Amino acid sequence: MLNERQLKIVDLLEQQPRTPGELAQQTGVSGRTILRDIDYLNFTLNGKARISASGSAGYQLEIFERRSFFQLLQKHDNDDRLLALLLLNTFTPRAQLASALNLPETWVAERLPRLKQRYERTCCLASRPGLGHFIDETEEKRVILLANLLRKDPF
Repeated sequence: MLNERQLKIVDLLEQQPRTPGELAQQTGVSGRTILRDIDYLNFTLNGKARISASGSAGYQLEIFERRSFFQLLQKHDNDDRLLALLLLNTFTPRAQLASALNLPETWVAERLPRLKQRYERTCCLASRPGLGHFIDETEEKRVILLANLLRKDPF
């Protein structure tokens, strides 16, 4: 699974070629971390796309199978959409989350514990029997989290 930084690298390289230094500066990590991320991304992209060195311009993203590439990235968008639904609603049953995301309920059931673990330092994802899942934070913090989520990936 790709983390936020790796998704940002893909997004930046999709726009134009960049040097490791530029990528490091824009993601707030070292050039060495960028090179490790590029290796991991190439492994994960599995022939659907490739990040390669392009001389003095740095690295560029080449997409070979557009549909498969975007399906791979959409898996990560679904996590963000799930979090947004939880932030927007007080309580949301799993079936309602699945319906809103147009995904199987089993997928939602599988993703909720992972989402809880992924965001455990940021917010508290909880559930109540008969009511559903919710973000157990103040409204102010929920609004800030939602704003950060939208800033990362605006409609």
